[in-house]
Amino acid sequence: MQRTTKHFLFTLVMLFSVLLGQVTSVAETAFKPASENTFVSPSSGRQVRAFTPGAERWDPGHRGVDLAISPVQRVVAAGAGIVTFAGFLATREIVVIKHGAHHLVPAGEELFTVYEPVKPLVRVGDVVSAGTPIGVVNTRHAHCPSLCVHWGAKWSHGHSVGYLNPWLLLPQLPVSLLPWVS
Repeated sequence: MQRTTKHFLFTLVMLFSVLLGQVTSVAETAFKPASENTFVSPSSGRQVRAFTPGAERWDPGHRGVDLAISPVQRVVAAGAGIVTFAGFLATREIVVIKHGAHHLVPAGEELFTVYEPVKPLVRVGDVVSAGTPIGVVNTRHAHCPSLCVHWGAKWSHGHSVGYLNPWLLLPQLPVSLLPWVS
């Protein structure tokens, strides 16, 4: 009897693993790769801090842009993808979306966008489209004068991570006019 129960549990676990694998593969094919995808800004607010990475990936810098946002405005996904993280990381809530291969990242790597501090409206595994609400800013970001969302773009994880200016993902860069000085 006990041996039969073990076999049943083993079979059940294996079946669940296979089904989980199929669900993941269906979700991963439910969106176009980033290279075929249109990207949008996650906030309609103006930029309050620019992308200023360090010379080396370990140097200090700002690896994204900060965009002003109102307390009631929702943060939207910049592009189609799969939510790979939604929750607390250290002391802040963040959302990470995997977009797949993209011409701006090295061959074999995948593009990810990061949004913080964002109270998630999505969960890990959710498939999102460009413009899908993914969260709301729930606290003031440490280096913003008012409410803002930090939007970053990167590829890979760990030692091979690389960052890029997220504005480069948009089909047209935002216009930034300076005052006329004579």
